[in-house]
Amino acid sequence: MPALASTVTRLQEELRNLLEKEIPATLRAIQEARSHGDLTENFEYHAARARQEYLSARASDLQGDLGRVRVIDPATVDTSRVRVGARVWLEPRAGGARRAVTILGPYEADPEKGIVSHGSEAAQALLEKTPGETVRFDGGTWTVAAVERAG
Repeated sequence: MPALASTVTRLQEELRNLLEKEIPATLRAIQEARSHGDLTENFEYHAARARQEYLSARASDLQGDLGRVRVIDPATVDTSRVRVGARVWLEPRAGGARRAVTILGPYEADPEKGIVSHGSEAAQALLEKTPGETVRFDGGTWTVAAVERAG
């Protein structure tokens, strides 16, 4: 899974916070709720258990993702063709304004800002294309006008 170094740091901090603060606090809340007796109608207990399950699943997901991460450095991306870490300038075949698409990892994806995950339909259509090639996605036909390093 590709990710920027800053994203890896953010995910590591989130995981550390979950393991050192959030999960232990939730386990304490479960113990406290248990001390109130009958668990069948104990809202605090059930809410704390649900939160603990969510936090544990999130921590497990982060550990898995961090174990598979491949740090990308846009400054070193080969711009002879579209790769993860590149910004691609596209010209619509039907005319109109140029469009920029940046391909990064899933944690950086922000389609409203033109940043797509490497696994998205748009990225899959664009990866390995060179300037001048034509691609089809998002209901349109585009020509790769230029490839540059994401910045």
